[in-house]
Amino acid sequence: MIIKKLKGHSGCEIFLCEENGNKFVRKISPSVDYNNRLILQMKKQSEFTNKAIKTPSVLAEGINEKGNYYFDMDYIGGVSLSRFIGTSDINTSKSIINNLYNFCHSNLELENIIDVTSIIKNKISSISLIHQDVFFEKYKRYCIEYDWKNTIMGKCHGDMTFENIIVYKSELYLIDFLDSFIESPYIDISKMLQDLLVMWSWREESVEPFVKNIILYDQIIKNLSTEEKDTIVRLLIINLLRIIPYADKKNYTFVKNAISFLGNKLNIR
Repeated sequence: MIIKKLKGHSGCEIFLCEENGNKFVRKISPSVDYNNRLILQMKKQSEFTNKAIKTPSVLAEGINEKGNYYFDMDYIGGVSLSRFIGTSDINTSKSIINNLYNFCHSNLELENIIDVTSIIKNKISSISLIHQDVFFEKYKRYCIEYDWKNTIMGKCHGDMTFENIIVYKSELYLIDFLDSFIESPYIDISKMLQDLLVMWSWREESVEPFVKNIILYDQIIKNLSTEEKDTIVRLLIINLLRIIPYADKKNYTFVKNAISFLGNKLNIR
């Protein structure tokens, strides 16, 4: 039995359900064409293991009457990390961000270095085919002209914004895993900065924990090498560029302002 529809960010339908007194979450592919992507996301979630961070257990999977793939997982109560940061003390927030950063950095596979130049170019070209606006051209060049020949790979969540992290009974749970265009922990760090720098997870909120987020941002940045910063900030811009073709008017304005802010901060010409 469906209790209610939950908010999702991937285009999939997500429902809170109950059967025999047990609550669970069902995530359904939006189309048959998307099935394989959701299967990959389910595998990421079911294979995830970490001592400090958890994820809801995958309970079942199947195909519905429309031919769309779905899978069921444990329901985890609690609040999103974005909401938690807004109400918690700074030391608690710093501890959580430190755990998340250490998780990301520990996933770097230093022996697994790949030239992702063509992947980056193709990804940005695909954005241009769907949406064109001269405002974004210099930011695309900024990303394309970077040296991507020695990019470190490793396991990653794929969409580790704070909306996709649940705090429940002092434990962290990752939800909404995503099959990323490159499998690198730098993607996850860039998603964290997407929140701490441009407040993505607070885009629909009236109040942002701006000062607190700057402190948390500084905590991450001080641990990164110059080369890591250069890589991650470009991945952050690509994250935002990828939103543009599918954004409504409100999110389009948000993303455009966010990219402009980054351009001024990084002196992109």
